[in-house]
Amino acid sequence: MREGTVVLITGASSGFGEAAARLLAARGPCRVFGTSRRAAGHDTPGGVEMLPLDVRSDASVAACVDAVMQRAGRIDVLVNNAGYTLAGAVEETAIDEAKAQFDTNFFGMARMVRAVLPVMRAQGGGRIVNVSSLAGLVGVPFHAHYSASKFAVEGLSEGLRQEVRRFGIHVSLIEPGDFKTAGTAARERAAGVWPRTPPPVIARSTSWPAPSNPAPTRCASPSCSCGSSPLAGRACATASATTPCGSRGPVGSSPNRCSNGSCAPITR
Repeated sequence: MREGTVVLITGASSGFGEAAARLLAARGPCRVFGTSRRAAGHDTPGGVEMLPLDVRSDASVAACVDAVMQRAGRIDVLVNNAGYTLAGAVEETAIDEAKAQFDTNFFGMARMVRAVLPVMRAQGGGRIVNVSSLAGLVGVPFHAHYSASKFAVEGLSEGLRQEVRRFGIHVSLIEPGDFKTAGTAARERAAGVWPRTPPPVIARSTSWPAPSNPAPTRCASPSCSCGSSPLAGRACATASATTPCGSRGPVGSSPNRCSNGSCAPITR
């Protein structure tokens, strides 16, 4: 980076945001501004100027950008890192919880982009770095709303890149995997509250209907009739003392079946 580059990093109180702010401030020669919802009570990383920011608020976003402009007079790099992870099955995640996830991860990023673009266009260029995730490329089960918010970040970034490159503004995406950060430990879990009317429980029958094609009934009597009706075309265990039904005779002959009470070869 050239000397005097001004960098604004959202979500710089922990995780990737804090690491990036400390690294850039240590390497220089640039001026680094970090943001946090609790900037006033947070230990300021060395060389980083912390500002309060809630990316869910239009007024807060405008105030943060104005503060940087008053102190530094320009914004060369914006790193959109603020966000959080919502964990839970889609079925158990309330719509309000999903909206809150998007309001921070996606619309928070969009608010910051809209606020700095006029500044970057006026100064003739700049760079916007949006922190996405591998979950923005492949949907993750039980983190589907988080994945959806990062898919949205990917789509906006790809479209934005083509819109602003003629102004000398470059757009980059960072897609990290799962890292052990404070953000991972602080992931929110869906409340999992069912609606007022729970879904109906489907009763399962314990009595099954008889199969439409039952197994052959075998006869134990020499007459080859079980009960009152002959078993036409069904195999018998024994129909006579000499040739049991269901058995084969000489090699090449057909097995016998009961037909009208007597043993007869199967007609093929």
